[in-house]
Amino acid sequence: RTGSNARASKVNVDLISEILKKDSSIVADHFKMVIDFKIEEWQNDEMAKYIRPTTLFGGKFLLYLEQAKEHFRNKKKK
Repeated sequence: RTGSNARASKVNVDLISEILKKDSSIVADHFKMVIDFKIEEWQNDEMAKYIRPTTLFGGKFLLYLEQAKEHFRNKKKK
């Protein structure tokens, strides 16, 4: 959706693996949720250049996940 072509590089796989090691309740849908949320939030913004695995799955992933959950909960209410 962003025109990006991120690959399953060792760095990207390591980021995801680290998240899964830290929190066993994280599932694939959580990663998709963060991606969808940040695309929606940053797509037409200066932040669009940061829609990449190293940003989305880095140290702020759990924060982004909580933001995404809240966003989609509120969106369903409307």
